[in-house]
Amino acid sequence: MKKHVLLAKMLMMLAFTGFLSWDSASSVYAQLNYNFNFDANSTGWTGNFARFTGATACGGSGGAMRRNLYSSVTTGQMISPTVGTSNGMQATISYDYKVQVWSANTSAQAAPWGSFDVQYGATATGPWTTFATVSNEVQSNNVCLNRSHNATIPAGNTFIRWSATFAGSGDYFLNFDNIVITQQAAMNCAGAPNPGNTLSTAASVCASANFTLSLQNQDIGAGISYQWQTSPDGVSWSNAVGSPNAPTWATTHTSSTHYRCVVSCSFSSQSTNSTGVLVGLNPPNQCYCTPAYTSGTSAGDLISAVSISGTTLNNNVGFTAGQPSYLNFYN
Repeated sequence: MKKHVLLAKMLMMLAFTGFLSWDSASSVYAQLNYNFNFDANSTGWTGNFARFTGATACGGSGGAMRRNLYSSVTTGQMISPTVGTSNGMQATISYDYKVQVWSANTSAQAAPWGSFDVQYGATATGPWTTFATVSNEVQSNNVCLNRSHNATIPAGNTFIRWSATFAGSGDYFLNFDNIVITQQAAMNCAGAPNPGNTLSTAASVCASANFTLSLQNQDIGAGISYQWQTSPDGVSWSNAVGSPNAPTWATTHTSSTHYRCVVSCSFSSQSTNSTGVLVGLNPPNQCYCTPAYTSGTSAGDLISAVSISGTTLNNNVGFTAGQPSYLNFYN
């Protein structure tokens, strides 16, 4: 019993002196610490890179990811599963890559072969922020180059994407392997947060169209929490149901709305409101649907049998597969 009492007193002393802390409302101990080498599988990874195994994989006979890029396939994306919860501090992302001539995957592709961006996002679908770009780097035969980049990733759930672009010449495999992500430990927040202005990716949107809210400044440290709020007039505010405890919020609306975020520090017990922003609603005549179609010449993909009374337009012969009168050329 005495040992338990002594241990409890020691924990309380550490908490009051700041050496030990916890917070039920936020992930105080959140910190990115992730590694993946594709040797066993590629579970959770999305995009259009494919896992392969064999001697040409980085590291020998294990697994890796690659995509064949050439004149008819000019882009590629490799998207991680969630790599953890960022604490808002600087993170280091390292990986191996090589660009090798198709199909043996052992001969260096000459520059210019193209480029790829390394990006972070809060979801597997973005929005994405580019923090590093590798472009036309000189390659060696069957050699995997190790690259490392630093990025200050906003607090919250984190995904990493490699987004590649073909340069216009060559036919090659872009290979990736041995992903390692680490992050500095977060210090406890202190004082009053300073979120600054509320930012929006759009000043006005169509009803139910996506836009993303963010904050001008990023408050760093354990114990920071976020409560997004909405207002019809910029005066009376209420907490937004379902908004994330994060410095960004991807959302929609059906009426003009003011937005702001209450940023709080649990260790100082202080909160600050970001300066609100008004996101408007576009009138219906500025908003159009995007038609869905397949071949463009089959039923449901086209407009035909069009007639306008009082004009010479009298195409009432009906639908003929493959021979429509008017087509959707949206793309």
